[in-house]
Amino acid sequence: MGIFSKLVQGTKVLNRISNSVSNVKELLDNAEYEENNIDNYLSAAWVCRVGIMDNIENLKLPVTTKISVNIKGHNTIMTLTEAYAMTVGKLYFKAADIGGEVEDAINDILDKGKLFYEIDSHIPANKKSMFQL
Repeated sequence: MGIFSKLVQGTKVLNRISNSVSNVKELLDNAEYEENNIDNYLSAAWVCRVGIMDNIENLKLPVTTKISVNIKGHNTIMTLTEAYAMTVGKLYFKAADIGGEVEDAINDILDKGKLFYEIDSHIPANKKSMFQL
């Protein structure tokens, strides 16, 4: 793969991560205002796994890589570490607060367990392509 191809692929991945961070942030914010909205947490977990964690792992991106994330209409520059903490980290903490089966479900999705693949099999390909290469 040539330098140009790698650059284009890298840019696409960073855009997907950025969009994923925006989506997860919105899902988590909405879930906090809606009591017992477990679907938001499970959706956020799936997006965290495929849109953030998998993309960072697949390209072995340095955690100091900066991305521009649109949060409520404002572009915010942050490192992947900050983006990870704001999304995946927050979701882990929220799961621990909720506890029980919900915590187990969120952790299973983030760990690519059985529930992850069950949810993933129901996501249309055109939706998946928004988050993964």
